[in-house]
Amino acid sequence: MTGDIFIRNHIVFKLSSYINAGKANYALLYTKLFQSRIKRDYQGSFYAGIIMNATGQEQKAEAYYSGALRLFPYFEGALFNLGNLYFRQGKYDKAAEKYGRVLDINPLNSQAINNMGKALIERKEYQQAVILLEKAGPSRDDAYIKYNLALAYYMSDNGTKALMILQELLELSPDFTLAEELLRKIKAGRGGV
Repeated sequence: MTGDIFIRNHIVFKLSSYINAGKANYALLYTKLFQSRIKRDYQGSFYAGIIMNATGQEQKAEAYYSGALRLFPYFEGALFNLGNLYFRQGKYDKAAEKYGRVLDINPLNSQAINNMGKALIERKEYQQAVILLEKAGPSRDDAYIKYNLALAYYMSDNGTKALMILQELLELSPDFTLAEELLRKIKAGRGGV
C-alpha cells in the first residue's frame, strides 16, 4: 500500500513538473509508460488530460478529464478544463454545464464565472450572462469579467451600459486590446461583434 502511494505521488509530481517546465513530449512519454496507473488516479488522470490537450489530442484529453471526474466528481480542475475543451470545440452547452458544476462546488471561482459568462454569450443568452457577471466579486480576473459583461450588455442592445463599463475598464487596464476594439465598435455605432 505504501508503495502505491509513493508511485502515485511520484507520477503526479513528474507529470506536473514536465507540464510546468514546458516539456510536453516528456510528459507524453511518461503518460504512455504509466498509463494503467494514471487511469486509476484522479490527479494523474487530470495531468494526463492537460498533457493530451497541450499536444493536440483532444479526444484523449476528454477521456482523461472524464476519468478524473469518475474517480472524484467534485474535482474543479477537471470540470473547468473539460469545460474549456468543449468551449474551444464550440460545444457551448456542454461547456456551460461543466462551468455550472464548478460554480455549484465553488460559487466564487472567478475563472468559471468568466467562462460561464462567455458560454452564455455564445449561446446568445445575454441577459443571463449579465446577471451572472454582475454578481462576480473582485478577483484577479476582473478585466476579463468586465469585458465580457460589457460585451453581454452590448449584445443585448444596451450600448450605453457597455460603453460605461469599457471606459472604466480601460482606465484600469489601458492596454486591454479587446476592450479598445469593442469600445471603437460601440462609438462607431456598428452592430454585432
